[in-house]
Amino acid sequence: MLHSRWIFVPAALIWLAGLSISPPAAARSALRVEAPRTYGKIPATTYDLDRTQVGNAGLFIEKNEDGSVSMSLVEGFTRGARTVVRARLEPVGDGMLAPVHQESRSFDTDGTPLGILTVDHKASLA
Repeated sequence: MLHSRWIFVPAALIWLAGLSISPPAAARSALRVEAPRTYGKIPATTYDLDRTQVGNAGLFIEKNEDGSVSMSLVEGFTRGARTVVRARLEPVGDGMLAPVHQESRSFDTDGTPLGILTVDHKASLA
């Protein structure tokens, strides 16, 4: 598993890569989260299990003109494997947001894509 200063990223990348070859599945989320209080870039550092710095990470949060919120996370090893995760959430009332779209991409040390997981919550497809 990789640990970031403010972000914990599970090591289920192999499992996620396997999902990319599966047939489409139904997907709908009951997840609701509070709207962010802070927008912009939140820098972080990626550590290995021995707490040795192995790379940089960053969380980017942006409020869109339509009121939705876009979030992206980039983390990985310096000159090595990395993961890019993106999500878009829409307001559902009372300052809460619900996921509409999410995507996770992983790359090996040479930058070769290892797989992609896409979830379209409006279409209920993964």
